Amino acid sequence: MVRTREIDRQAYSIYKQKAEQAYLAMNLALENNLWAPAGREAVFACINICDALLAKHKRLRNISKDHMDVVKIVSTVLPMRDSKNQANKLRRVISMKNLVDYENKVFTQKQANEIYFTADRFYKWGMSHL
Repeated sequence: MVRTREIDRQAYSIYKQKAEQAYLAMNLALENNLWAPAGREAVFACINICDALLAKHKRLRNISKDHMDVVKIVSTVLPMRDSKNQANKLRRVISMKNLVDYENKVFTQKQANEIYFTADRFYKWGMSHL
């Protein structure tokens, strides 16, 4: 069971703003060949869009420490018909978080482009439901 707590529906605007800023930062990082920061911001843009969607549609906030738990929430809790398909995009983005932040490996331009395209689709889907 994924841990959530109830929040005010209007809190979605705060998470939406954070998602917009992370999305912009992701694009700026890509434009400046900053691959790891681009990947990190892609993850944050997606997580914040999830928080905005959950707040607006279900008055919930994910409080789990495991970022993958938000994938479960998107696929099972959100009311949109294509939520399960979108959860797969989210899973691909979040699965790269360890590589971006914690592994002793370089995050490459190819990986940055890959996470960007997936995050971009998920972000735009989320924004269309806010």
